[in-house]
Amino acid sequence: MLIKQFPKIEFNTEKFLKIASAVPGRFKKNVSMKKFSSFRTGGNAMFLHQPREKDHLSIMVQIAREYSVPVFILGGGTNILVSDDGIP
Repeated sequence: MLIKQFPKIEFNTEKFLKIASAVPGRFKKNVSMKKFSSFRTGGNAMFLHQPREKDHLSIMVQIAREYSVPVFILGGGTNILVSDDGIP
């Protein structure tokens, strides 16, 4: 069994949230990943963005990289197990 501790992420949360929430689509903080996995397991994601268009996704990835926020792109949520520690 592989156990991975997520590193503590430090960035300007307020500024990131202000910019990221302006990108079209649904943007939320501290979201349970259980409803996004076919196995219905896992902890929370620090942030979740559901873009309306593919261009919105690329904008959000650029913003996240600028603020050193880790990015995990999830497709349909099948065949994936999300750790109970969540997704940073």
